[in-house]
Amino acid sequence: VELETKLIDDLLDVSRIRAGTLSLDLHPVGIATALAEAIELCRPLIEAKALEVTVEPNGEGVVRADPPRLRQILWNVLKNAAKFTPRGGSIAIHSRVTDDRVVVTVTDSGIGITRDALAHVFDAFEQADPHITQQFGGLGLGLAISRSLAELHGGTLTAESQGPDLGATFTLALPRLGVPLTAPAPVEMTSHPRVLVVDDHDDTADIIATLLEVKGYQVAIAHNVADALAQVTTEEFDLLLSDIGLPDASGYDLMRQVREQHAIKGIAMSGWGRDEDIARGRAAGFSEHLVKPLDLGVLMSAIQRVLHT
Repeated sequence: VELETKLIDDLLDVSRIRAGTLSLDLHPVGIATALAEAIELCRPLIEAKALEVTVEPNGEGVVRADPPRLRQILWNVLKNAAKFTPRGGSIAIHSRVTDDRVVVTVTDSGIGITRDALAHVFDAFEQADPHITQQFGGLGLGLAISRSLAELHGGTLTAESQGPDLGATFTLALPRLGVPLTAPAPVEMTSHPRVLVVDDHDDTADIIATLLEVKGYQVAIAHNVADALAQVTTEEFDLLLSDIGLPDASGYDLMRQVREQHAIKGIAMSGWGRDEDIARGRAAGFSEHLVKPLDLGVLMSAIQRVLHT
């Protein structure tokens, strides 16, 4: 089911890109943070194949990007490297900052790419040859989508290889923001906003609550819709920060029921960031839609936007 869902998402992305309807929600993003998140997403495959991954950052580059889409680019490139690198092989990730660009290179010790195949490596529904499709699976959509997303960000994604069995290098170059990435400016609070965090994963809820408490918020936790509704009935909250996938109903259901009786603003959290997910959240009453894993800076910026607009 997960693979079928991913395939459907990829096909929808290809359709939107070709139709020119895929939109970006741009924010300042540190490339080191985006890389760390992408590596974490690829960790199961990396560990399953006992791959050696080295990361060599050179400067903290900041780009203006749609965080989920930037993560998608990096994840596709890293997944591709891990997929085509034999067990026990290596992947080297290097980032550097130039006057106007942030450049990330991913070099693997994998099966390499022939000269002829290089010309088509970013074509949708293309693999280097039929035997690769039979052995590794896939429709060749990930790299095609990633290059298009890079171009939508004003950047480029290129590939190099010396030939079969000589590995490959993919290079992502994005326009650099000329200012350092800083935390959102603190907002003067005459009172401490109360936040209800709703997530059925205990550790996730506890971590988010702790981070918010450090920032001065008063936080309560619920692990399902019923518990959240009970707390909203007996206590006053300024913000609902809710996961979408909950055990007894969805976060959309929760937000709709809350908004029927209370003027509480909401931020949705989900592992998905498709246009239809965001639209569905807006329709339910959420002001923002954040994609997990959460970036603390993005989370705090979203909370401040929602509470003070």
